Amino acid sequence: MGDPSLATTPFQLSDANQFFELSKDPDIRNEYPNMRFENIEEAKAYLEAQIDLTENSGLSFFKAIRIVYDGLEPVYTEENNILVGFISLHKIGALDQIFAGGFQQTLGYAIKSAYRGKGLMTIALNMTLDAMRRDGYNVMAAAVKKQNISSIRVLEKCGFIMVRDYQISLLYVKRITMDKDEFDKLFIL
Repeated sequence: MGDPSLATTPFQLSDANQFFELSKDPDIRNEYPNMRFENIEEAKAYLEAQIDLTENSGLSFFKAIRIVYDGLEPVYTEENNILVGFISLHKIGALDQIFAGGFQQTLGYAIKSAYRGKGLMTIALNMTLDAMRRDGYNVMAAAVKKQNISSIRVLEKCGFIMVRDYQISLLYVKRITMDKDEFDKLFIL
C-alpha cells in the first residue's frame, strides 16, 4: 500500500460493513443514538436513506472520512481504505432550530475513538468547508454539547466562533462566503 492520505467522499452502499463497524464505536454510539444499530441490515438501511437524502434533497450531505492508502491521490477501493468517521449536513427540526439560533441546517461529525487527537477531524472539516465555499454556502452552524471539549477545539481550529451559550449546548458559526461586514452585524456582539 502507498502512503496514507485523508479523503472525504460520498458514502456508497458498499460501505455498509465498515459503516456498521464505525457505528459500534462507544463514543459515536453515545453522541449519535440514532446510529445504535443491532445488525448490518439496520446499518445498511440507515446508510441507504442517508445516500438517498444526499442525492435528492440538495440540502444535505453525509460524507465518509477515510484514510486511503494509494499513493498521492485519494483514490479508494474497498481494499485500500479505512472508514474512520463521517461529516454530515442535515436539515433539523423546529425544536432543534431553537438551539441552533434559527439555522435550518447544522453540521455534525464524528471520528472513531482510536483516531481522535491526531488532527484528522480538523483536516476533514477544513476539506469540507473548502468544498462548501466552492458550492457557495454563506455561513455554517454547528451545535455542540458543552462537555464535548474535543469537538469545541475542532470548531475553533476551523475558524468557527461561539455565538450562543445554551444550558446544555453551544452554537458555533463560521463565515464561508457571506460578506464580512454582514456577518459581523449578525454574529459579532
